[in-house]
Amino acid sequence: MGACVLVCKAALKAGVGKVTACIPENQYYILQTSVPEAQIIDRKIPLHLSKIPEAIIIGPGLGLNEKALNLLLDILQNYAHIPKVIDADAITLLAQHMEKWLHTSCFNTIWTPHLGEFFRIVGTCE
Repeated sequence: MGACVLVCKAALKAGVGKVTACIPENQYYILQTSVPEAQIIDRKIPLHLSKIPEAIIIGPGLGLNEKALNLLLDILQNYAHIPKVIDADAITLLAQHMEKWLHTSCFNTIWTPHLGEFFRIVGTCE
């Protein structure tokens, strides 16, 4: 949750007017205490938002399990036209499951890997 809190705070400082986080119910208290202006969508509910987001950040604190992968793939497939930032756990998941996402559009997408995450995707130059 620390990563999610940092991303929400950074988005607000950067001038985003509205931040909505998709997190597990047992983490609500942490986010609402740290970033009370953030709205929450429960991760158990499919990501069909009542209002289409203007941008999506996915990865920090996402986790590396099957549910996280399915959420990530859903976002890549169903929100291809929305600008996205892919970071942290999302990069690791995509590196582990390249066959599941290479056919999706990464148009309007910024990847922000650190060096280790970069090498997971492209391999090393030895």
